[in-house]
Amino acid sequence: MIERVKTAALIALVTLSLLQSYLLAYSFPNLGATVTAEQEYIPTETMGQSQKIDQVIFPEDIVLHMGNDRHTVLYPDMTYYKNIYKDISEGEFRSFQRMRAGGTNWNELRAQAIGVELRFGKGIPVMLLQRVITRLEGDILFMGDSIERIWIMKRADNELPKAYFFSSDGVTVYESNQNDLSTQRLEQQAGYGAYLPAYTLWRGSVYIAEQPVESFEYRFGYASYSPEQMQRNLFFDQAKTRNLKDYDGTQIYTDGKRGLQLESNGTWMVYTNPVALLDAPNSLADNTIAAVQFVNQHGGWDGANRFVGPGPDSDNRSIVFQQYFGAYPLLSSSGLRYGQIELKLEHGVVREYERSLLTRGERQGDSTVRWLPAGEELRAVLNQYARRGEIETVFPGLVVTQQRRENGAKPELVFEPVWAARLNDGTQVAIAQAWAAGFKPEPPAAAGTDVPPGAAGGGSAPSGAGQAQGPDFGSGSLLPGAGDAAGEGG
Repeated sequence: MIERVKTAALIALVTLSLLQSYLLAYSFPNLGATVTAEQEYIPTETMGQSQKIDQVIFPEDIVLHMGNDRHTVLYPDMTYYKNIYKDISEGEFRSFQRMRAGGTNWNELRAQAIGVELRFGKGIPVMLLQRVITRLEGDILFMGDSIERIWIMKRADNELPKAYFFSSDGVTVYESNQNDLSTQRLEQQAGYGAYLPAYTLWRGSVYIAEQPVESFEYRFGYASYSPEQMQRNLFFDQAKTRNLKDYDGTQIYTDGKRGLQLESNGTWMVYTNPVALLDAPNSLADNTIAAVQFVNQHGGWDGANRFVGPGPDSDNRSIVFQQYFGAYPLLSSSGLRYGQIELKLEHGVVREYERSLLTRGERQGDSTVRWLPAGEELRAVLNQYARRGEIETVFPGLVVTQQRRENGAKPELVFEPVWAARLNDGTQVAIAQAWAAGFKPEPPAAAGTDVPPGAAGGGSAPSGAGQAQGPDFGSGSLLPGAGDAAGEGG
């Protein structure tokens, strides 16, 4: 009897083992992203727009080098910018050779060679660049790096263009030995610069315009996400959520673990989720993809946004997305935080999430032409700035404020053009205001009348805009807060 039981048990075990082997061999594993039960539980509602990762990856500007030390700068949403970026994104770049940046005189090449330079600011992981430049391949060292800029140039000593990918470490450069670059195409792209304002280098590495740049002031209505919307969107168990008020009037929502704090008169939110920090290094590419998915589910996007690389010294936990309107980024003012979405993640799990609760509505009235100063006037403003030695780049931006028209029923969002600067710590500051509405600078002597429509990415001037007697910077060329760090510059 005992022997029969043992035999039956053995047969059952063998049968079970064969069944498990079959399931392992012929079933497919779940290759999707794994989430916790808590993450699956959140009943999110559709709020803003959704974005794909490739939609937030694009250069902060494109520099055209035309030879004989002639340069110009293109910004996102400009016609030429979009044409060049699309062409390079569809190109092929393989078989990379590593070289040291210090072994080549790049300043000399910048002045002499014809080229197109895509600049990503602090750097983009190659794994994310592949989402845009799909025929980009390299060895494991290249694929694990971050790229600060892509420079395609035709040197005088070479018949064919060369493609160089500059690492964000500032030391390594990768040259593509297998690509589909064309000399004719590159010369055509660099030739676009003949229709645009000239730029020169200031303090050796910062491009500034030599002719005034046309921009526009806009006014918009707006809506706002309510605290209750964000509470429903971010907290797992609504029954446990409590509303508290700090001593200074700040509103705080908490479920005992996570917190949602409202700042800037209820227009800015800070969400915190306590997550243990691990010793294992974070992947910037993985955290960026997770951040895009999180924003898609929790608030969405208001227009175009660009991923801002954190730089080589980052721990890869901080992710920032810069909001744009047209060609230019949106900047906070002294009374309103706006224009960026900021997150901190730990291996794909969001620890902190900050953003504005305001969403842009319909445009109110016509846009107003505002010209940004250039040349000696802009250099004078920059030379007076206390932290001028920390400036990495100067760019046109739009400062956002809340204003109410005379006899206006509702306040509006006003986007006012400025020259802004990014400092080496990532801080963005408005440096110089545009001239007053109605002032129109004299055209440069060599300016033609055959500029293709839309080349600069702007619109038409509003009817009835007269010419003022001269420039008027209002409260001064330095915006409030621009000189607060006196004594810290170089």
